[in-house]
Amino acid sequence: MIRTFIFCWLFIGALVPLAQGQNIGFEEIDESKVTPWSTSKPSVYDGLYRFGDSEGESTLVLFHTEQGYFAQIRVADWEGEDLGWVYTYRNLEGVKVADGVFSSENYYGRFVRYSNAEGAQPGLRIDNPWSGIPDAGNYEIGLRISDQLSEYYPGDFIQASIKVLNTSDLESLTAEELRLMRNEIFARYGYTFRAGGAMAAHFGQQSWYQATHTQVDDYLTGLEKANIQTILAEEKRRN
Repeated sequence: MIRTFIFCWLFIGALVPLAQGQNIGFEEIDESKVTPWSTSKPSVYDGLYRFGDSEGESTLVLFHTEQGYFAQIRVADWEGEDLGWVYTYRNLEGVKVADGVFSSENYYGRFVRYSNAEGAQPGLRIDNPWSGIPDAGNYEIGLRISDQLSEYYPGDFIQASIKVLNTSDLESLTAEELRLMRNEIFARYGYTFRAGGAMAAHFGQQSWYQATHTQVDDYLTGLEKANIQTILAEEKRRN
């Protein structure tokens, strides 16, 4: 009887994940190695932060403009051999950064440094993160993997996704370049252009492009939506 009970307890324990405390991916954090990371320069925090691990991995891109901070979560889902990894996106609203504190309508956290074999690594601690890896009430640290936004936003006109465009930014571009800049915003999210069209042909030649979504409007940031309207206005002015 006792032997049967022990076997059942071990079997159930193998099926139910152990409680997770504070995490970096699936690795438990040594809190003695966590220190605050605070600066008065907004650009210092710009970059890409990796959360989760393996199939549960996601990337948070964070950057600032004169309009404030923008943050977006990118998650990769395996869609089989034909499509491979397909990205979906979620924009965080009401993003604020001040005195080393990160906040948005959905998430709260702090910028920290975590000491490992490579030294004190910059990162972002998020309480109750979207990855769902730590238990409720705990946090996860996403280490910054790059401060180069070009590693998140590929293409020839990434300025359309990371800065506020005005007429002076567009004056030197040709009509064709304006059209490519505008459509490149959609292409970055895997928008499927009309088969046989000029945009499908152009972006189909780009190594970073993968046609995976027929609708990407929900993925666009407020900055990108505003820039699309600015570009369209310049295109109309040229006609």
